Amino acid sequence: MKSIIINPDTKEIIEKDMPTFKDMYAEIGNQCRLVQAVTVFPNEDTLFCDEEGLFNSHENSFIFGVGNDGDEFAEYFIIVGKGILLGADEDGETISVQGELEYYKRRIKWNTIEQTTEYKSTVFCV
Repeated sequence: MKSIIINPDTKEIIEKDMPTFKDMYAEIGNQCRLVQAVTVFPNEDTLFCDEEGLFNSHENSFIFGVGNDGDEFAEYFIIVGKGILLGADEDGETISVQGELEYYKRRIKWNTIEQTTEYKSTVFCV
């Protein structure tokens, strides 16, 4: 099934075949054990990430905007490590992503390592 991979380490957003839902763990990398569905779009596309991304040694992050289509988003999520977009059918089963790559590219802003470190320390009050 077609997925969209958001990689803050390489600053790339690409389409890639994801044979099964379980392949997502290996694609996220960094010994990912749990995935989290961060947001669901009206077309049932869902952004997944490493649920333990803040605890793991991911160094880079990105901001994923949702809501409005302009420069200002209604809300946003900070994702530490890779993000993966997949679709869902009417039964909730994972299918190919439905949205276009360019649509999702407009919703990404990259964070620096310093911004990611600051975010992680703020969340955990280290």
